[in-house]
Amino acid sequence: MKKSVALLFLAIGLLSGCQNPTTSENESSKESTSMTTTSSTIEIPIEESATVETSTEISTTEETVEQEPTWNEEKETALADFMAVWEKSMNQQYQSYGPEQPVDLYGVLLPNAILPTGDWKMVVDNQPVSVIWSEDGLSSESYQLIAVYSDIEHSQQEYAFDMHTYFFMIVEGQPKVFITQQSQGNSDNYLYFSETQNGELRQGFADIFETGQTSLTNSLEPATSEESNASSITDINSAYKYLKEKDENNPDFLYSDMGEGTDGYGHYWELKVASKSMREGGGTGTLARVKVYEDGVLRDAISGDIME
Repeated sequence: MKKSVALLFLAIGLLSGCQNPTTSENESSKESTSMTTTSSTIEIPIEESATVETSTEISTTEETVEQEPTWNEEKETALADFMAVWEKSMNQQYQSYGPEQPVDLYGVLLPNAILPTGDWKMVVDNQPVSVIWSEDGLSSESYQLIAVYSDIEHSQQEYAFDMHTYFFMIVEGQPKVFITQQSQGNSDNYLYFSETQNGELRQGFADIFETGQTSLTNSLEPATSEESNASSITDINSAYKYLKEKDENNPDFLYSDMGEGTDGYGHYWELKVASKSMREGGGTGTLARVKVYEDGVLRDAISGDIME
């Protein structure tokens, strides 16, 4: 009996010993299961990247670029040389003028009268224009006057009827030559100009303006032959030039316009020829009245006889 009880207790003890590890495992499992793993987000403070504004001061020094003059003394001399040749080809004689030495055009002093301080206006294509005198052609004004040439003094001395005044200008950057032959005033004080139709004069000035020289100086030939003069008699001025050439440009002779007409010999222009020295002595000085015909024939206006 005692032995049975002892065996019973032994069995219970063994059973109890077998159950302890299970309980321990369960508790361990429970502990493992019940553990909460806290996921901690560690926020590392990141400093905001500061926008560094680098203020770079760029010092811009405005450099004044010196502009090359479009007109200078060399070109002025080249124009004078060209005019000395060109005037001979035209059988005319010109002089250079400027603000310090103006030309007297029937009481109007040029160029001064048409400059901003003057009381006249240059008119081109029936439009008055503002003109300034320029030494270098660098002005921003549209009409820059750089040279003036006229044969008026020589023409007056020779009692010629055809007088020319040329304005050499830079118009909006381009070289142009304008001419006036105006002999009367007007209430507006307008001085009318037109662009010259003389091709050699236009080309010569354009060449000099662009390059400082012109090849036309070597190619112009004076129109002195009798044939060329006779073929160009179309008005009183060309008749005067032809007759003056026939008279060998006698400095004592003076010429007066007596009108034009047509007779049985053709169309003519009549000129009275007088002696300057005889007039100074107190007489009329009249030597002859000559009809100059388109074909170059000269006839005495009174007798109709051919004159050699």
